[in-house]
Amino acid sequence: MNRFVLILVALVALAVPGWAAQEKCLTCHQGIEKIADGPVMGKLSCTGCHKGNPDAADKQQAHAGMYANPGDLRVAAKTCGTCHPKDLENAMRSLHATSAGKISGTRYAWGAQGREGIYANQAVGNPGAKKGVKALKGLPSYDPKKPEGPDNSPADDYLRNQCLRCHIWNGGAQQDGDYRASGCAACHVLYSDAGVYEGNDKAITKGEKGRPRFHRITTRIPVDQCLHCHNRGAGPG
Repeated sequence: MNRFVLILVALVALAVPGWAAQEKCLTCHQGIEKIADGPVMGKLSCTGCHKGNPDAADKQQAHAGMYANPGDLRVAAKTCGTCHPKDLENAMRSLHATSAGKISGTRYAWGAQGREGIYANQAVGNPGAKKGVKALKGLPSYDPKKPEGPDNSPADDYLRNQCLRCHIWNGGAQQDGDYRASGCAACHVLYSDAGVYEGNDKAITKGEKGRPRFHRITTRIPVDQCLHCHNRGAGPG
C-alpha cells in the first residue's frame, strides 16, 4: 500500500509543470496556463507573484495573504516592482495612473485652475524631475454647502463621478465591453468584452464575469485591450 502511494505521488509530481513543481497550487488549479514564456518570466512560480501559502492544502489557508491581482498598484511594489522597479515608478507617475491631464483640462474649463497641473487622483511626487511639475496634490472633495473656489469646485464632483473611472488605480467599469484589471494588469493581462475566462483552470467557473481571458501576461497589447478604456471620443472615458 505504501509503495502504491509513493508511485501515485511520483506520477502526480511528474504531471506538475516545472514552474509550479514545489507548490501545491495546481492541486486545485489544474490546467491553468503558465503566466508567460521566456527564460525569466517562464520560470515564475505561483507565489512569486501571488504570494499566499504554497504548502497549504486548504483553500482558505492557501489564499491567506494572497494577491488575486499582483499588478494592483496598491501591492505592486511587493510583486511586479521587485523585478521592474523603474517601470512601476514610471507607471505610478503616468497619466494612466494620475489622470492629471483630464483633471487639469476639466478644472481649467470650469474656471477652477490655470493651465498648470496641480492635482491627480491622489498625491504623487517626482522630486528628481528636471522639467514639469515635481508634485501633484490629491484631488479635493467638493462640498456644495461651501463657497465655490479653486479647492471646492463642482468640476471635482463631475470628475469623480464620470471622467476618473478609468485610471489604473481601480478596475474600471466592470461591465460588458469595459472589463479589465487594475494596475499593471490593466494593460498587460488581456480581457474579452464579455469578461469571462476562456482557459483550462478547473478551479475557475466558466461564465463568471470579471475574469481575464487566460492566465497570461503579455507585452504585445492589442488595440481591443486599449478600447476597454479608450472608447469615448478623443480621450479615455
